[in-house]
Amino acid sequence: PIDIIGFSFGGILAAHLASRHPARARRIILVDPGGLNTPLGNINLQRLRDLEGAAWDQAVRANMLTIMLHDPARADALATAIYRQGMLSARSNPRPLVLPDHLIRALVNVNAPVDAIWGALDNAHPDPAKQEAALRVLCPDMQFRIVPDAGHWCMFENAEAFNRIALDLLG
Repeated sequence: PIDIIGFSFGGILAAHLASRHPARARRIILVDPGGLNTPLGNINLQRLRDLEGAAWDQAVRANMLTIMLHDPARADALATAIYRQGMLSARSNPRPLVLPDHLIRALVNVNAPVDAIWGALDNAHPDPAKQEAALRVLCPDMQFRIVPDAGHWCMFENAEAFNRIALDLLG
């Protein structure tokens, strides 16, 4: 059995893996996943179609700040390159695979312990207390930890705090 840490859509994939292969999952740590049937943040992404050059780069950065990062200072060249690569290599739209409650439906069949880590300033899935309440319905014994000064991409935006929390949860 392995410990699985799943970020965002990866959290839903981790729950499905654990529900279909229970002997494989020792523990799941969810990091800012959707699929809890909780209100989404105010996500107004800029259209990229028909943009080129600097205008495209600016729109990509604006979208990254809307959905992934809270602090504009963290939207450096490395963050932008990682975000751009992920965006360009995406093969499907995960939204219908997540919303409204796909994580809840998968967790119903998970026997492994589930914990969660949340960015305090996650714009995509705001209000950590609401997210925690939704998860506690199915995982009442879970540890729910908050990464301060971080948005949705909390492991990038505040790596030191995230790593400390993750290592503590893993024991």
